[in-house]
Amino acid sequence: GGSDGHAMLSRYDPGTGRMETLGPVAARDGTSCFRCHEMVIIGRTAYIGETDNQTRSGYLWECRI
Repeated sequence: GGSDGHAMLSRYDPGTGRMETLGPVAARDGTSCFRCHEMVIIGRTAYIGETDNQTRSGYLWECRI
């Protein structure tokens, strides 16, 4: 979730009702995801499509969980 360069990855456990923030969707160089559009999780990796970035092309983010 999140927008305008402040996208975060979180997980929710419906069994316990616990919400855990895993961290920002960002690269080591400080580049951050502008707006998350679509996400799929395969194994322990989340792939997040970025949209609506006005300053560069959107990325496909690979986030290891």
